[in-house]
Amino acid sequence: MMRRSALSSAIAALLLAGCGNHQTAQNRTDGLIVARLSEPISLNPLYLQGPDAKDIGDLLYSSLTRYDSNEQVVPDIAAAVPTTNNGGISRDGKRVVFRLRRDVLWQDGYALTADDVVFTHRASIDAANALPSRSLYDPVSSVTACSRYTVCVTLKRPYAPIVATFFGGDGTPILPKHLLQRYRSLDGAAVNLAPIGSGPYRVEKWIRGDRLDLVANGSYFRGKPKIARISIRFVPSHATILNQLRSGEIDATF
Repeated sequence: MMRRSALSSAIAALLLAGCGNHQTAQNRTDGLIVARLSEPISLNPLYLQGPDAKDIGDLLYSSLTRYDSNEQVVPDIAAAVPTTNNGGISRDGKRVVFRLRRDVLWQDGYALTADDVVFTHRASIDAANALPSRSLYDPVSSVTACSRYTVCVTLKRPYAPIVATFFGGDGTPILPKHLLQRYRSLDGAAVNLAPIGSGPYRVEKWIRGDRLDLVANGSYFRGKPKIARISIRFVPSHATILNQLRSGEIDATF
């Protein structure tokens, strides 16, 4: 399972709280500098696992559902969490319907639709893509776009965690079909290094071996984040991180 990491949990809390009074030794008032020991190999979360996958996924992309601060499954781009009571899950448990919000945009202005979800599922199981795991989708028989904003999932058998694992808090986020469909394999796609997402932040600059600079996404469907900038520094030493915390060069580590 890929439950959110410490970094993405902390940033989620900061997004809610804002940073109006946030101030460091260097008087930063609109940004957050975070140190982490490792650098991701890609900015496409399909190629990542563990904390790398969740940190990149939660900051740059969106999912159908997510976890709130109490670890409860809540909607993200889904209009509601599917249940048997609201008709989103069939009585036999083998059909799940996700109805999507209609106000979610990719950072280049394209609408995020059911076709993107179907495309991401196909990419996740396509042997042409050298992904670290495909096991999340073993229970899934088929995924179709029943309408522009409705995703219909048919299961091989009832599977209780499906809402959280199918592009939810325990799964991977949704990728843009309009940018990726032309690639026979996503392994060498340019957007793996400079992605266009739908999440709260967009990539400003990735300096390999040094840092990943993110800026708030003004078109984010939940509203522009109050923290305007996040810089994730790659510092492969606990001792160096501690010294930089003391000197005020960085704000936090997790």
